[in-house]
Amino acid sequence: MTPVCKYLSLASLAVAVLFGPAPSLAGQSQTGERAERVVDRTPEIRALESVIAAQPNDYTARAELARLLGQAGRYAEALAQYDVLIQKFPDDVDHSLARARVLGWAGRDSEALLELERARALAPGYEDVWQLEISILGRQQDAASKTTLEALRLEAETRFPDSEWRRSRGEVEEIHWKITAGAGYESLTGDNPDWNNQFLQLDWVRSGDQRYFGRVGRDVRFDNTDQQFVAGGAWRFPGDWTLGGELSASPDANFQPETGYAFYVERPFAKAWVGDLAFQQRRYTTATVSTYGAALQRYFGDFRLAYGLKLSHLHGYENSLAQSLAMDWYLTPQTSVRLTLSGGDEAEAVGAGQVLETSVRSATLSGRHAFSERLALSWSAGTHLQGDLYRRNYVGLALTVGL
Repeated sequence: MTPVCKYLSLASLAVAVLFGPAPSLAGQSQTGERAERVVDRTPEIRALESVIAAQPNDYTARAELARLLGQAGRYAEALAQYDVLIQKFPDDVDHSLARARVLGWAGRDSEALLELERARALAPGYEDVWQLEISILGRQQDAASKTTLEALRLEAETRFPDSEWRRSRGEVEEIHWKITAGAGYESLTGDNPDWNNQFLQLDWVRSGDQRYFGRVGRDVRFDNTDQQFVAGGAWRFPGDWTLGGELSASPDANFQPETGYAFYVERPFAKAWVGDLAFQQRRYTTATVSTYGAALQRYFGDFRLAYGLKLSHLHGYENSLAQSLAMDWYLTPQTSVRLTLSGGDEAEAVGAGQVLETSVRSATLSGRHAFSERLALSWSAGTHLQGDLYRRNYVGLALTVGL
């Protein structure tokens, strides 16, 4: 890029700051509703047009120009810019998503849906694509579109069970409730008594961007019984950031943490990638454990692959490191299966009043089947090797009902 072009690029950015906010694609009308007012972006548009005239291959400036033209209601010009970008970068799902959004604003819904179908093929796990497609289908009146909409909503329930944008706009403005009841059984090797657990969880979602939950659980281990109470939530912010957290307590705990808290931050990026960071602290009667975690997810086709690292610190002792690898397979719009493998060293309660660092290895096969938008069954089965102490073989079932 020549010095003149660099100067123009900087000038265009300065104009954007001075004359008003320029929200990202995630901050625009995610639902695809037609713009209720047109924003005057003339100064920024002229500056960017000058940049592109001098440097046609400045595709970053061209993408910004296309976005501002769409905001200004100059849909035909915006689409022309997106056509150039898609021709140059045919596998860039963000350009395809942005083009579909402008087509929706222009009232060209059939073309928008075709573009979104292409975008979904490029990045099957990109929530924003699903959200826009469901929104545009929701305003169609023909029977075929309504059938497609219901099928897409059901598949979204399987892929994104905690997201409420798959519902209609009127539904999302209400509070939605879900109740889940589950139980598990664990068989231990040696002379160790078997374990079992039961739980009841209530979830409620408001406005599609806020989720809260409360859970009460009962665990039986080594002939001791603990009760645990957990409350938490997750909140979605502009820019596709999600922040979640929870608090837990176990009165008169034998092996569960007396108190604990955890939080995480998550954000999708680079098409079908998702990254998150997490922190958890558990306070047992005899020890405190702090855990730092990081994970990276990638969606491709009907699959999701996730890799995670956890660094645990048993206070007063050395750190321990564990890792996990999970693969999801979305067999049908209603059914998904997950295989999780993990191994390393962890600080965990292995008995009443005993928190030890041991090597662990585990393999879990789990799944979920949605009978409808209001009824789903989850299951799990696996094995867990806790150092030289014992092996646990376990199964679990849970039923979720929408209220």
